[in-house]
Amino acid sequence: CPREKTYFIVAVIFALILWGVIVFTVFGALIGLLIGLFSWLGNGLLVAHLRSSCIKVDERQLPELHRTVQEVCSRLGTAAPEVYVLQSEGFLNAFAMRHCGRDFVVLYSSLAEGFDHRGDEVRFYLGHEVGHLKSKHILKQIFLFPVLWLPLLGPAYDRACEASCDRYGAFCADTIDGAVRGLVVLAGGKALAGKVDAAVFAGQA
Repeated sequence: CPREKTYFIVAVIFALILWGVIVFTVFGALIGLLIGLFSWLGNGLLVAHLRSSCIKVDERQLPELHRTVQEVCSRLGTAAPEVYVLQSEGFLNAFAMRHCGRDFVVLYSSLAEGFDHRGDEVRFYLGHEVGHLKSKHILKQIFLFPVLWLPLLGPAYDRACEASCDRYGAFCADTIDGAVRGLVVLAGGKALAGKVDAAVFAGQA
């Protein structure tokens, strides 16, 4: 998404200023170190939870979904991350993360169970999350952390990143209608998705 490049340049300028203030202030440096430490520990605990309590997708476990992951990653020209299905109590979402040099994609169970594992919607969701990894959004967010809290600029950059990854997802879906359905489901839920006019929904923006 062209806006992502523009917002990224602006965000880097502000981040350099803010990190300069943090580094050259003893209290600020201490806060920065503590935030970094707790973020690393939090990610480590999440990975431990995924490996101990969630379903890892591989050749033996949910093989159809595993093949879709491999195809999506092949289409995007990137290595496949570890993929897990997380019990979500009805919440519709997915996310990507990186910890200790390893990439992870987590699908909430409501998404994984609601669609054909070889279908366009699942390809869209996987393509979107792998797009975050391919674009190195997670590493960039670490550097841009102070900026992401700023009003206007932080949300604008985040939204542009999401728009970029929606393009990755659409590229991985076999039909654009599948990608559109995937977005509509995230916005309005599975029960209402068939009744939503996608063009009217898009016009809200």
